[in-house]
Amino acid sequence: MKKHLPQYSMIVFAAVLLNSCTVQNNISKVYQEENTAILPANANKATETYVVLNDGTINRYQSLKLVTGVFTSPHLLADGHIKIATQSVKAYQTDAGYAVSQTIIPNARKSYVAVDALPGFAIRVVQGKINVYSKKFYNGRAAVDEFYIQAGEQGEIVKYNVDRFRQMLADNNQALQYFNNLKEKDLFKKLQVTASIYNQDQYMSKN
Repeated sequence: MKKHLPQYSMIVFAAVLLNSCTVQNNISKVYQEENTAILPANANKATETYVVLNDGTINRYQSLKLVTGVFTSPHLLADGHIKIATQSVKAYQTDAGYAVSQTIIPNARKSYVAVDALPGFAIRVVQGKINVYSKKFYNGRAAVDEFYIQAGEQGEIVKYNVDRFRQMLADNNQALQYFNNLKEKDLFKKLQVTASIYNQDQYMSKN
């Protein structure tokens, strides 16, 4: 028994060391996720998936998936077997996020591109007191983003422009200064980070 004791001790030590590394990796992962500047689009994801039809009817499902493909017309598939055509939908919520039709956005550029959402739909990339939406359209060379902004859940979704966005940020100096001073060429990232800063500060001030 005594001959096997050193070997047993080494096995125990290796197990403890491996567990320690695993815990440390998990801690690092959590720290990185909690300290990222960009909030995921589904940070406040609804617990249910649903479709809002053009007549205002809301149909709720256990599951809802966006289906696209080279030989497939883009559509929503509910509960694994119910096919929902683009033309009948005004808005929808899947596990991937919330999206609205370009038909309800004033002056929206008409698009038939389906990448992250149904053709002509804008997907919400930031949610909170300021919502930011992104919609793909083809500019003749590639699919690029067009952005829309909304004040709260009840505000009108409008096409993004600098002055309008600054007005939304007016009551939050930190977010406004960040937006004005940031030399970021990627507008997508700039809007995401700025709106997230604004929304986080608003949530903190409520407590």
